[in-house]
Amino acid sequence: IVDDAEAAAKIILQHARMLQAQEIAE
Repeated sequence: IVDDAEAAAKIILQHARMLQAQEIAE
C-alpha cells in the first residue's frame, strides 16, 4: 500500500509541475 501511495504522490507532483509549466509557457 505504501508503495502505491508513494507512486501516486509522485505522479500527482509530476502532473502538477507539467500544468504549471504549461501555464508559464502560455
